[in-house]
Amino acid sequence: MRLLAFDCSTDTLIVAARGDTANWSHTQGVGSGASARILPWVQKALGELQWRGTEIDAIVFGAGPGSFTGLRIACGIAQGLALAWDCPVIPVSSFQAVAMTARRHHPTATDALWVVLDARMGEAYLAAMIWDGEQWLHEAPPQVLKPAAVIAAILAGPSGRLGCGSGFATYPQLGEALGAHLSQCDASSALDATSLIDVGERAWRSGRTVAVDEALPLYVRDKVAMTTLERRARVARNELINADADRTRDSEKDSGNDGSASGNGVRGGATAEDVQIRAIQP
Repeated sequence: MRLLAFDCSTDTLIVAARGDTANWSHTQGVGSGASARILPWVQKALGELQWRGTEIDAIVFGAGPGSFTGLRIACGIAQGLALAWDCPVIPVSSFQAVAMTARRHHPTATDALWVVLDARMGEAYLAAMIWDGEQWLHEAPPQVLKPAAVIAAILAGPSGRLGCGSGFATYPQLGEALGAHLSQCDASSALDATSLIDVGERAWRSGRTVAVDEALPLYVRDKVAMTTLERRARVARNELINADADRTRDSEKDSGNDGSASGNGVRGGATAEDVQIRAIQP
């Protein structure tokens, strides 16, 4: 067995390799620089282990959720190397890797748990995970939720489970609200090289690999930015609103108005409805 693994779903780049008698890993905080560093470290791993790419049995990559750019980098490189080396791919979700870390930390209390990851933008990724005896499985599709909705979702589920992941550190109110419902909150369990390659090895040994064209990122959050049309519409709305404000000021100057608000809450001749209708037109 020879597996190559990497993850850049966060600001930390992880590259790891595992063979029947070898383990190799490198972890480095790179911010947004993963694209420039990942392949040199892959080459370093192969060189130090004296492996050829064509000897790799499968490529393990961090599928997310996480940084959109990082997920696309990892997935694209996994696909490219797998095509070049004619080997299958193993996507590992961040939830699976964090759950595997939690299992190392709490070996007797983790057959079922909640993973909560910081999703930024005031939200968190949530997944219920079940251990099937060999691997961590998603009990239900992961979600991206506001902290209050995370609390509600966990309270609606079974009690006594472990809660783990960076979300508990980012949003301390989760632990405060869920302390009596969870067996424990472990904010320190995180995706690391060992958990990434552990999940990958278990998947490989049980035949849970995918073809190159089936290797896809797990985004969970489908939208983080506006489309070009949406950005243009927003600019147009702002221009209309600013133009209304300019016309109002000009009208007040011409009429000698002292600038006080009229009864309908909008100065000048435009009504609130006029401004709103013009503002939403594309």
